Amino acid sequence: NIIIPEPVDPRKGTIITVKLVNTHEVNLDDIKLNLKSQFFEEERTVSLSEFETKSEDFEIELEDSVLEGSYPLIATITFKGRLVGNITKDMVIGAYGGVKEIKSPESGFLYTKIVVTKTNDGNSIIHDIYRKEVSGFEKLFTKSNPDYTSVTKLKDGYYLNWEFELQPGATKTITIETSYRTFTLITILIIIAGILLYYWFKPDIRVKKRVVSLQKRKEDGTTIIKIIVSVKNISLMNLRNVKVLDRIHGSEPEFETMKPKIIKG
Repeated sequence: NIIIPEPVDPRKGTIITVKLVNTHEVNLDDIKLNLKSQFFEEERTVSLSEFETKSEDFEIELEDSVLEGSYPLIATITFKGRLVGNITKDMVIGAYGGVKEIKSPESGFLYTKIVVTKTNDGNSIIHDIYRKEVSGFEKLFTKSNPDYTSVTKLKDGYYLNWEFELQPGATKTITIETSYRTFTLITILIIIAGILLYYWFKPDIRVKKRVVSLQKRKEDGTTIIKIIVSVKNISLMNLRNVKVLDRIHGSEPEFETMKPKIIKG
């Protein structure tokens, strides 16, 4: 019989025991015992007295990279060159380890970058997922290599999801960049262009006209109206030779027989 610990951890030494029973009333010398799998092969010579039961221990060292699974293990017994028995039993290699994650963030002016490295330190295929939470505005300016596989809507934002499989010993690298530099530059240029257009098309002079007083002389009954016309330069340069024209509406019939006297000041 073959006695195998279950499951076998490939990171540790394993003792596999082959139990032999002599069912005959005779001594057996020079028995060849061979223990073989796809990872190792061990052979030794043993002797059995009549009706003796003996256990042979084999200390096996496996590579850490051995994948989990079931592998055949064969014990063969020969006596004087003749096969007298063999047995096959499955050796179950257990899974171990997991995913190791390393993050390397970088930041600058209106710019952030994060490099995520995931390594499968185990001996089995692992389906893994990496998530990054972003706001709706941040999502517009975020790009990655490779691209995310799915998006999950949250109450106040989104989850960007990267789903992948990692073979034993394999590494996956995800680079995520968020940059507002181009957006900010375009916004500044639009603002500057708007200011230039405003000053290009806006009027250079603002004119206001208002009545500041109205009085009547007692001596001759003449009514005096005092009017102020304000002229303001609202451009970014000096203006020369500005001419101001003020029009008095009305005609002689409107004033009956009196004509207005205009005094400039």
